[in-house]
Amino acid sequence: MRDFPMCEECRREYTDPLDRRYHAQTIACPKCGPRLAYIEGGREIEGEPIGLAAAALREGKIVAIKGIGGTHLACDATREEVVAELRRRLSRPGQPFALMAPLPLVREFAEVSPEAEELLRSPRRPIVVLEEKPGYLAPAVAPGLHTVGVMLPYSGLHHLLFKQLHFPLVMTSANFPGRPMLIENERVVSELSGIADAFLVHNRRIVARCDDSVVRISGGVPTFLRRSRGWVPEPISLDLGEEPLLALGAELNVAFALYHRGKVYLSQHIGNVAHLET
Repeated sequence: MRDFPMCEECRREYTDPLDRRYHAQTIACPKCGPRLAYIEGGREIEGEPIGLAAAALREGKIVAIKGIGGTHLACDATREEVVAELRRRLSRPGQPFALMAPLPLVREFAEVSPEAEELLRSPRRPIVVLEEKPGYLAPAVAPGLHTVGVMLPYSGLHHLLFKQLHFPLVMTSANFPGRPMLIENERVVSELSGIADAFLVHNRRIVARCDDSVVRISGGVPTFLRRSRGWVPEPISLDLGEEPLLALGAELNVAFALYHRGKVYLSQHIGNVAHLET
């Protein structure tokens, strides 16, 4: 919170032993705390940022939304022309897009087993691969597949956004194929200007990029397709001897693993090492 010096009122509460916010390290208020901004047409638009972003999504626009581990590109997942346009701009003709929606809405377009619901509702909030119910989503969401990857809202911003929306959103990582996720506001706006119509950003620093985890239920058991947010850097217990080990790779989907004293610490997905940024 060093980026957000306390105002006089917050400092008074922080230093008062009788106040419930005494030494609450994340203390902040609208005056001195983090703030949201809605950017369109190269400038910040006055008004309530989340409401402006919701209105843009209802109009069929593509909105870049900065979250807690990176940035997503969002659009209405029920409108074929909108999802197809996102595919064209990203040059991703076939890769399935992940979706985000509250659980009651998820049930409208996907089969949710008890095991899947438990995963979806868990604090880890992964993307869970579900059987799709036909006729609700735009065909371009997951071309040629009978499944769809879905996650529930997992940040305060997401929950506030869905209070104003009644359709699922495509929520795909805002990065070019093989490259790390964009996390700095200036780069988000400049590098995605030809892809996103608008931007919903905040001024908190993202210290470590972290993609959404992806899990499939196989034989009643959760199986990782991508182990990232929610699990990384939680270690895996494994006895590989006494010597510390470092493993790196592979070239296209690089991650690393560090072994120490019976624990393997896996990194999140990073990207394609053919690119210097990765």
